[in-house]
Amino acid sequence: MPAPAARRSAVLVVNPRSRRGARLLEGAEARFERAGLRLIGVRRIEDDLRAVVDAAIADGPDVVVLAGGDGTVSSAVGRFAHRDAVLGLVPTGTTNNFARSLGLPMDADAALALIARGVITDVDLGLAGDEHFANVATVGISVAVAQSVPPGLKKVLGRAAYGLTGLVALVRHRAVVTSLETERGVVAYRTHQLIVANGRFHGGMLIGDGIDPDDDRLVVFHLGDHRRLELLRSLLLMALGRPRTLTDVNSTSVQRARLTAVPPQDVELDGEVRARTPVDLSIDLEALKVVVPKAFPSDTTG
Repeated sequence: MPAPAARRSAVLVVNPRSRRGARLLEGAEARFERAGLRLIGVRRIEDDLRAVVDAAIADGPDVVVLAGGDGTVSSAVGRFAHRDAVLGLVPTGTTNNFARSLGLPMDADAALALIARGVITDVDLGLAGDEHFANVATVGISVAVAQSVPPGLKKVLGRAAYGLTGLVALVRHRAVVTSLETERGVVAYRTHQLIVANGRFHGGMLIGDGIDPDDDRLVVFHLGDHRRLELLRSLLLMALGRPRTLTDVNSTSVQRARLTAVPPQDVELDGEVRARTPVDLSIDLEALKVVVPKAFPSDTTG
């Protein structure tokens, strides 16, 4: 009779002050056991997330289980870049865009079960200057929304809080003139929303088919143009689950580019403002080892 497969050892990194994080901590060892994981440590996010992640990696588990939303993930992934450490993601945020792009379940227990039995693969990360991002970098109205959406409203309305805040912001938002310098020339857009995508979700909605975190590229495109109604039309199609395909919009695939804007703009990286134009954008190939479903379209490494 063959010996049972060894359970993956795990260190949990979690914000105990968040409602869903505190819930995950309740009976954590038993929850991990039921999922098929061996919990060997818990690291609580108090102040310096990156230092906490470094400490969890130094504990030497088979997988570091990070419970968080897109901002937490985006701030943490650079610490995993090009290291043997493996990330297991439990989505506990409002939109969980990167988790959706990886095809992960949104339920915490289902996510833990996947971490126990899923496959490990290498996926790409984006870079804005020296800052890694997991899913998208954006310029435009989403930055205004990220800076102004009330945390209490997110807790009450979830993803709808972004839509409501966005409608209010759109009344005053002015279109931005952006320029993308690539090895093939310069592409200019005048738009309320420019997206540089490593994944296919933004705001919890599908933004375009044919974008994956393992396809060796960033895809740059805009939603609508300088007219507010065109942006609303694009957002409505996304909300209905019918985003335009990349062949329907003016998109550019790049591995490296320089983004400028008039006037200069803050750049949102996965929901957090962490850069400003002008900024160099690039794809960091196969930078992150992460646990994904077996159906994820990539060659696995273990």
